[in-house]
Amino acid sequence: PNSLSIKENDTAEFRVEITGKPTPIVKWQLNGRELSSSSDTNITIKSFEEIYILKIEKANVKHAGEVVVTAENAAGMVGKEVVLKVEPDVTKPIFKTHLIDRSVNEGEPLRWDIAIERPYKGVTVKWFLNGKELTNNENVQIIDDGEGKYHITINEAKSDMCGTLIVKATNTYGTSESHAFVDVKEVNRKPEIIRQPQDHTVEENETVKFSAIIFGKPTPTINWYMDEMKLVNSSEIGVKFDEITGKTSIKIFKANLTDSGKKVLF
Repeated sequence: PNSLSIKENDTAEFRVEITGKPTPIVKWQLNGRELSSSSDTNITIKSFEEIYILKIEKANVKHAGEVVVTAENAAGMVGKEVVLKVEPDVTKPIFKTHLIDRSVNEGEPLRWDIAIERPYKGVTVKWFLNGKELTNNENVQIIDDGEGKYHITINEAKSDMCGTLIVKATNTYGTSESHAFVDVKEVNRKPEIIRQPQDHTVEENETVKFSAIIFGKPTPTINWYMDEMKLVNSSEIGVKFDEITGKTSIKIFKANLTDSGKKVLF
């Protein structure tokens, strides 16, 4: 057989005439791997009389490389090496598997998988949520699975992730995009004390501060009490609550002996 150079998706055919007694066993290899008609749907191996044929239909770049044919019988073995070159039919990336819309509850995981046809070297894949590029962190994992397959995992969906997810695949010929809508539903949670206030000992007329962290959905209403008396902002008392962080605190600017031993709670 002779070496061949073809374009992607063309057919490569190698023919060789082999004689010998007894009739030799003929094998074909591609890049060190023995070929058979059952190993690849694109490959056909056949013979008639002393002509042996290897046909690769719709060849792609993975079929490029060294083709070896060997013939062996009791008298010995011979072989011949040729080269198959496959010129890629390169265009901008084409998505074989697209993103799909997802809807989950807050705190649940999310995952998307995509695949690109004819995954040549030089393709870069980037993910964007509401216009902001996503990168690997504790909550987001972006994986290149090889062979043109990629996936992204979000361990815990958050309510501010609602919007549009876009994946962009780029090579020197251009960029292709796939889009999906993301819906994250908020889940109500009863108030939970993340950090408890601590006991304090101070001198009379000193300022004492109690603080805590509370989380809940929807945002809970926070009230502080000393024994059973509700504490509110005044010249003697300052009450704060940050709805975003859940941090709450109360300052008693001039603690006195009458406050000693009383419980401060919320």
